[in-house]
Amino acid sequence: MEKTQSRRPRGIWLAMSGGGLRAALFHYGALKRLYELNLLEDVTVISATSGGALIAALIGLQGPLTNGDAEKWENFENTFLSAVTRGLLGPTMWSLAAWAFLLLSATVGLANLALSLWIGSSPALTVLFWICYAACAGSILVTAAWMHWGTKTPNRPAHLSETRRFAPDFQTIKGIYGAVEDRIHHWLNAVLLQLDPSYVRWHFLNRLLFFDAVLADLKLGMKIFICAADLNSGRELVFTEKLLGELSASGSPRLWRQYKGEVVMGNSAFTTIIGEDIPVATAVAASSALPPFFTAVPVFVAGRLAANCVDGGVIDNHALIIARQMAKYADEQHADAQGKAFANSVGHVLALDASSPMESYERFFWLRTSTLLRLGDVLHNRQIQGVLEDLDDIQRLFDVSAHAVALRVTPDESCALKNSEVIFRAARIRTHFDRFSSIECAVLAYLGYYWANRWAVKEYPDRKERHATVPLRGIENILPERFAPSPDALTESIILAHLRYSHLRVGVWRRIRRLFAAA
Repeated sequence: MEKTQSRRPRGIWLAMSGGGLRAALFHYGALKRLYELNLLEDVTVISATSGGALIAALIGLQGPLTNGDAEKWENFENTFLSAVTRGLLGPTMWSLAAWAFLLLSATVGLANLALSLWIGSSPALTVLFWICYAACAGSILVTAAWMHWGTKTPNRPAHLSETRRFAPDFQTIKGIYGAVEDRIHHWLNAVLLQLDPSYVRWHFLNRLLFFDAVLADLKLGMKIFICAADLNSGRELVFTEKLLGELSASGSPRLWRQYKGEVVMGNSAFTTIIGEDIPVATAVAASSALPPFFTAVPVFVAGRLAANCVDGGVIDNHALIIARQMAKYADEQHADAQGKAFANSVGHVLALDASSPMESYERFFWLRTSTLLRLGDVLHNRQIQGVLEDLDDIQRLFDVSAHAVALRVTPDESCALKNSEVIFRAARIRTHFDRFSSIECAVLAYLGYYWANRWAVKEYPDRKERHATVPLRGIENILPERFAPSPDALTESIILAHLRYSHLRVGVWRRIRRLFAAA
């Protein structure tokens, strides 16, 4: 006999999909409505990847769990929206520019040298070489300055009072290294790090967003699973509060119970290792290192290379496979330290899907990068079918209410953004970590807010009084006042015009196109 809804556990499993800051904003809106309805206190597990991992880690550090934690929620909201409206790729783009100018100066210098051996040096090439060399040096200086002065953490949470250093830092070089040769060696390493965009991105995430926190700081009474793809093993890797482990039949109970162990499987060994001292920024960077834009993120534990990670969306962009694995393997025999197993702690699974709609093209993909991007779209589209299968398995086999809300689905007439063209353009907003406009933030947050409310009304009909007490916000006040766009900018025509170019990856090009469109 099927269990009634009232007999299900109250616990909620939130699965947050990838999709860069587009996904993070969509998830933020959904979390805001759950917070208003006092449903965040029922969340027992959060699984996330890529953009979802970013906001899941922030939740874990700030802890906005109940409606009574207004100050914590405001800290979380301000920290997240400040980062989104500021962008998380500023120094990374300068690092890319420095690398490009370095290669260009080397190419021009070699060409000038070869030319000088035959007919004499070219003054024009010499000038071009010095221009490229100066641009490279200038980009390195801008990157270093941005990393040093642009990553102060005045809003550091009080419970993260300890300041850690995980990598070379300009403030500590003179104090640590006394010998001249040590200073030169360390300064050289520090300069070379400015040419590594992946490191610069990690540094910016670590100092600006996660305040040098480690995984052990994620202590809220809920489980947080941050998913990535391990290039070494080819398996899905999961970062948790205490452990770093591979998702498998043997690994799922260990990750659920949070204990270390090793099981030999054929010629390979599955290992769950202690990962409490892994920086939160490493977990998020590993989960969002989208190839080919970023290199794999190395994960070191006790000085040993544990994994080389890329974007978790390569394997599971919706962070839902882990929910099915836990439902299947984390049974009563695999209860956690509090005696809770999946069956008696999770009654509802909500998948927040911010993936873009699959488009059909009639064109020739002649660039390798465009082919890779298209291949990513194809793989993610296949994963959407997998999400439906996972939700069906969880609901049918384990008697858990499992639903998904998606950004790309057009809402009904009750939504302020009911135009299908607005939804289509919103779902195609770039997945980058660059600066998002206030209109883009409001649209994405409102859609997540709307769909979370629809799910809550359907899933919790016994909370009608709470729904009536906390009426729905409009798109004009979905964001705090300091981040909200002007009400005059939220008309349908202006939103459509603004989102028309939101999929463009280069910020300067977006602004130019919008400027000409307005003219």
